[in-house]
Amino acid sequence: MHLSWIKSLLIAIFLGCFVNCEKNKGKSATHGELTEIVGGQFFVAPDGNDNGPGTIENPWRTWTKAFTQAHAGDTVYFRGGVYYSTSDNGGERGFNSGSPERPICFFNYPGETPVLDCQNRDITSLGYNRGITLWHVENIHLKGLQVRNVYQRMNSNVVGVDAWNVGNITFENMLVHHVAGEAYVVADFHSTIQYINCDAHNMNDSLRTAVYPTPGSPGQNGAGFHFRNYRETPGAEASKLYYTGCRAWEFSDNGFAGTSVGYVEWDTCWAFDGGAMSGEGCGFKYASIYRDNNTLALARLMKNCIGALNGAYGFSPNNSGDTPLVGKYFNNSAYYNGYKENIGHGLGYGWIIMRTNASEAPSGELYANNLAYKNEKGDAHSVRSQAFNQKNNSWNLSLSITDNDFKSLDWTELKKPRKADGSLPDIDFLKPVKGSPLLNAGIDVGLPFSGVAPDLGAFQRD
Repeated sequence: MHLSWIKSLLIAIFLGCFVNCEKNKGKSATHGELTEIVGGQFFVAPDGNDNGPGTIENPWRTWTKAFTQAHAGDTVYFRGGVYYSTSDNGGERGFNSGSPERPICFFNYPGETPVLDCQNRDITSLGYNRGITLWHVENIHLKGLQVRNVYQRMNSNVVGVDAWNVGNITFENMLVHHVAGEAYVVADFHSTIQYINCDAHNMNDSLRTAVYPTPGSPGQNGAGFHFRNYRETPGAEASKLYYTGCRAWEFSDNGFAGTSVGYVEWDTCWAFDGGAMSGEGCGFKYASIYRDNNTLALARLMKNCIGALNGAYGFSPNNSGDTPLVGKYFNNSAYYNGYKENIGHGLGYGWIIMRTNASEAPSGELYANNLAYKNEKGDAHSVRSQAFNQKNNSWNLSLSITDNDFKSLDWTELKKPRKADGSLPDIDFLKPVKGSPLLNAGIDVGLPFSGVAPDLGAFQRD
């Protein structure tokens, strides 16, 4: 009995230190500070019991139990192992809201990997399926959790992690894969949403009966990260959405896509090997304004991102509004997009600037220091000769670029495992070598560089 008490005390001390480390790390790694976690600590394990107290000796068993029981200031640790979901098609849900000073945290137990497996659900009665669902909640942090095998059993709408009408939510070091639809969705959000070091792969809605491009077209909803925020949502225009160090690959339609009247930023994100069935394979649809014009002084920022080996293109605003939104796109790389037979709707460009009704580009917009190389139809294409402001990109400089200008063109490096801290792997793919014309070819846009001037593309020289 005495030894058991000592063991529990040591575990509590260890986890308390872990939370404090997360607090300090959050200050430097995220947009906004994580606050002191001063509530209760609870635990979930595959062999637990929901009728228990949720202690480390007597943990809960299901994710829904944890979500419904945790309140402001609480932290729930999920032990490693596979959790086979038995919830209905609405997903594991029932979250409560935290507060700005006392968020609710749902973390993997240090050094362990909890996996929610949704393959055994009976979803034949309704046309949707969710892995995890957050509705009408605020001030929540999920970290180190995995969701897999969220399937269609019919023509259903499927999402791995779905967040709707939310604010101040952080997803960190998450992995969602093998989803018959979209891996991550955030919609009708206010305040700040963050995706940090999250991965998504193998998304394809093969049973979908969409009407575009033709009736019965599967694959048109397989996406990694999707956002949607219209003007009627309170706080939408003041919202901020950040994708930092995230990856999407093997998606049937889009890597990152959506529409928002608020601010959206991508920093060091990779979208690659997209396009299947009738899905196009679009790396980044970074504007996608189909309904509300975005009138912010700066609506989009994209830096150090990669769109490679996608069926349709690497990057595009995909606009259709009356006014093109103001964005800054710096040091991104588009490589080998196209080249997928019958995929991409005849596109295959590095960058496509398209579909707005404005005759002039907004004065605050700027494409600079971007690289496009070996894309099937061309490096940059402006539909309807759409105007856009650009400086020192590979396609508007007289540069002669060859394969020998890069340390590596092995795109499979993009799938390498993450580092122990969850950050992206170190790779040589598309890094310029000594003597490359990409060196010193850029302009100073406020990002770090080591030469006389910035190099072009997502990576600076070693």
